[in-house]
Amino acid sequence: PVPSCNFFLIISILTIIIGNVIAATQSNVKRLLAYSSIGHAGFIILGIAMKSPSVNFTTWYYLLAYCLANLLTFWVLLVVSSKDNAEDISVFNGLVKRNPILAGSMALGLLSMAGIPPLGGFFAKYFVLMDVIGRGYLLIAVIAILASLIGVYYYFRIIIAMFSKNAIHSTTIEIGSFTKLLLLLVSILLLVIGIAPDFV
Repeated sequence: PVPSCNFFLIISILTIIIGNVIAATQSNVKRLLAYSSIGHAGFIILGIAMKSPSVNFTTWYYLLAYCLANLLTFWVLLVVSSKDNAEDISVFNGLVKRNPILAGSMALGLLSMAGIPPLGGFFAKYFVLMDVIGRGYLLIAVIAILASLIGVYYYFRIIIAMFSKNAIHSTTIEIGSFTKLLLLLVSILLLVIGIAPDFV
């Protein structure tokens, strides 16, 4: 079967590959997340290109999961970078000791974007790939999966820095109770939509 708009199918795959490859070369976390968002946009376009009966749910679910994960990661990035006046991966070294809530929230957001179960990002990619395979495009699905594995690599670079490396700055990063509460709520919601996607 051939979708009525092959252009979007081609654009989606190129977007997934290019976004993830460029993101993998970044040491600046803000740029890394920005380029990774290109890869996620490619997945959304891929789902739409399939024109399956579930395209509306698939698209909105992916947007919800990605937005929640993106909110966590950029929020933590803003807090950490404003404290240390830097955005390199090295500023996340030992973050779990400086503030475990920030490290935990960042890890959940990154794991979700990497497509690790049981977080929302896993099912977001799963639903898209099932639509692709269901339409007979196994090769396209394989390419998308392989490109996503590049994302796993660069997301885990940050996670490893947070949990297994020594901090450059030993000072504790303080955050307010309101910030703690919101980070916790977003983290829980990201987990809930992964455990129970029908909830959406």
